[in-house]
Amino acid sequence: MNILFFDMGSYTYNDIHSELIRKGHSVKTLYYHFKDRFEDEFFSYRLAKELNDNNYDLVFSVNFFPLIATECNRKNLPYVSWSYDSPLAERLTEYFEYSTNYIFLFDRNEVINYNTAGYDRIFHMPLAANTQRVSDALNQIPVNTYKSDISFVGTLYESDLDTLMLPVSDYVKGYVEALFQAQLPLYGCNILETAITPEIIEQINSSYRAIGQTSITLNSRGLAYAISKHITHTERSFLLNELSEYYNVNFYTTDNCKMANSLHIHGPVKYNTEMNAVFRDSTLNLCPTLRSIVSGIPLRSLDILAAGGTLFSNFQPELAEYFTDGESVIMYESIEDAFAKADYYIAHPDECKQIAINGAQIVKEAFNYSD
Repeated sequence: MNILFFDMGSYTYNDIHSELIRKGHSVKTLYYHFKDRFEDEFFSYRLAKELNDNNYDLVFSVNFFPLIATECNRKNLPYVSWSYDSPLAERLTEYFEYSTNYIFLFDRNEVINYNTAGYDRIFHMPLAANTQRVSDALNQIPVNTYKSDISFVGTLYESDLDTLMLPVSDYVKGYVEALFQAQLPLYGCNILETAITPEIIEQINSSYRAIGQTSITLNSRGLAYAISKHITHTERSFLLNELSEYYNVNFYTTDNCKMANSLHIHGPVKYNTEMNAVFRDSTLNLCPTLRSIVSGIPLRSLDILAAGGTLFSNFQPELAEYFTDGESVIMYESIEDAFAKADYYIAHPDECKQIAINGAQIVKEAFNYSD
């Protein structure tokens, strides 16, 4: 097939591109970084010209881009996207119904919600890992370069929930706080969007209008996402701070944050090289999932496993379908469970090594790009 591959700097571009080439496809890359992915005259012109001047069988991208979907629909050309972001932005739904779309998401729960809402061009497919590339990269970095009891590579996810709640009534603030407290201990299910009533949303938007703020209109999905980010921030911050009081914990991040003095905070590590060594060299690799990802296996979890690291994750339904707690991954079902398991496994590093070996084998067999 003759494929136009659009990319704007994604983590998975190289692995997908090399696999398409290996399978015998002809692939040309169109690279562009959007200022506004919903309106860009230059990009739309450039894409239309590229499609007019060449005979492509389909356009492929990592993540979904509305301008590509629109142009492919005009030309009746299949547009395939495979997203490692979840959830997709609310505004994208108006582009989902094009018959030329093939939208693949890794979170089954998100796909079910879209399908239930009538969007039939959205499909479920887990993400993948290139274990051979990772192995080659690890051979260049000595073992124990990044030795640690526990490591976390990522961000804390700052939420704008407090800002969104500034003008609202005490009743609404209390209601949202109750939702936060109810969702906080729950893994593998999301009660937020069904628990956020139209009346609460109207009260919030009325509060915005009362102070003359007309540029912001909140809906249930937007509020649910803000609460999910706030929960993620709370969970990650608490785990990192408290675990660092007892263990050697390293946090690799782009965040500029104030944390416990006992926590070792570092700058970001390079995705294709240093990050893999961090995963390999850490006894446990903490990976609390962004709470808006209800069922799926995030890319970072597969990154850890592909590098031969021991994944230390909250319970995720799809993770439990492929992996077994205590055999190929370590999953906690509560904050208390996380501390108990961290205490046990750091005292039993040989068990962690075997869990990492088992997890890496499953990723190699069940999550490879060829499949």
